[in-house]
Amino acid sequence: MLGVVFCLAIAASSPFLPIILGKEWLQVSLILLCLTPLLFAQIALVPLGVGFEARRRMREGIAAQLLLTLFKVVPLVILLSLFKPNFSMAVVAYSLGAGLGYLIYFLILKSTFEARPSM
Repeated sequence: MLGVVFCLAIAASSPFLPIILGKEWLQVSLILLCLTPLLFAQIALVPLGVGFEARRRMREGIAAQLLLTLFKVVPLVILLSLFKPNFSMAVVAYSLGAGLGYLIYFLILKSTFEARPSM
């Protein structure tokens, strides 16, 4: 619950950063808005990962973690190796990849909870 309050505080304060701290902080407020949904997903999904252990489905849990990591890193590495992006583009690439990774993590987690427990 504390994490959700933290996310809401970040999202709510980001439009005011340029006003309070100056125009140099405009990019920071845009980046905060871009990354806040990912923080929500991380706060919501990662603690549920213990469900893999509770269902005795550790392989699925490891696979979900590996896919999440790959989807967070690979789009950023591809963008950085093929293009010369500015920082904002790199943040957007990371956000999109991580968002897709969290969606896949959720789907694997959901299918694990819907499956019969293994003995």
